[in-house]
Amino acid sequence: MIGLQTISKLKIKVRKRIKTRIEVLELQIPKNVKRNNYVNDNKEDFGYNIIEKCLVPNNLLFTPSIEEYSSGNRPLKRQLITYAYYILQWTYEIKFAIISLINKPWIYTLLAEPLYILGKDRLPVMMYALFNLLAIVAQQTSITFERNMKFEFLSLVIRMKNNQNIYQLNDKYSEKFSKNFKLIFKMIIKPLWIAGILLNVIPYGYISIEAYFNSRMNFSAIGLMINYVFFTIIWYRCISIVRIVLVIYVWTVLYLKYNFDQIREKVQHCVKTANSKLIIDAIREHNYFTGLTKKLNQMLCIGLGINYFCGTPGVDILLHLSIYSENLYLRSRDTGIVASTNKSASFAKRGVTKRLHWRCR
Repeated sequence: MIGLQTISKLKIKVRKRIKTRIEVLELQIPKNVKRNNYVNDNKEDFGYNIIEKCLVPNNLLFTPSIEEYSSGNRPLKRQLITYAYYILQWTYEIKFAIISLINKPWIYTLLAEPLYILGKDRLPVMMYALFNLLAIVAQQTSITFERNMKFEFLSLVIRMKNNQNIYQLNDKYSEKFSKNFKLIFKMIIKPLWIAGILLNVIPYGYISIEAYFNSRMNFSAIGLMINYVFFTIIWYRCISIVRIVLVIYVWTVLYLKYNFDQIREKVQHCVKTANSKLIIDAIREHNYFTGLTKKLNQMLCIGLGINYFCGTPGVDILLHLSIYSENLYLRSRDTGIVASTNKSASFAKRGVTKRLHWRCR
């Protein structure tokens, strides 16, 4: 009799565990969707190709692909190309610094910098120097994280791509995540990237042509062409760094948002069914994603902190230079306002003198 009671108790425990497991599976996969492994069948739907196209072709990483990040494969050729871009950016940063310090016509001609035709002003040069410096800092941060294997974003992407995460999104939130990330990239990030390149490269080319045909400046055609090619490369790289920063930010925010939304649904389901075991699982999952959020914050806070402390003084300098600017395009409006006020003052003065003259009569 004791043996039969023990067997019956074990059967009841097994049935409860099976029922709990079924409830977990029903909660993770909606009833109106077929039960399939969404992550394994649709690896590209989480934006893996977008991330790889933004990171790998622009040599922002030493690794030739995202999958080889964990293996530590860093070909020498990619390292040399990355450092060549890095040296070129620092060269132009030094060039902009020298021009800003001297700010004489001969230094613009010597370094083949056509921005002088905008006026005797440091403002355009300082703007490009600031933006280039922030891009250098962002790339140096990325290289440091990659060397120390602390690029948590790439580790998370690799785990999701290989289906190695402990907790995964169900089909409902996977579809939302994939759709919204692609939509934001297509409608916002990509147009901003294209506009940022064209709205700077085309005007800079026009300024270079104007500088060559300017009789007051003795610019060399070869120097202006070489400078334009290098400037285009540097500016494309800077805008590409901005693009990948936006991609990383949007991807991580959407991923964490939909995982926490899924946990909230689990908790609501547990409250309705009064299932304590599912609540414990939901708490564990919440703790896991809380720790993941902390790791991602630690990865991003260094780069954002450096950019903040470097960018804030730069913005203050640019505001000061824009107020006391000698730029022809900025001063043209001021001269127009001053001329109109002088004309109105002269007309008012004439009116007052005429009235006094008639009163004297």
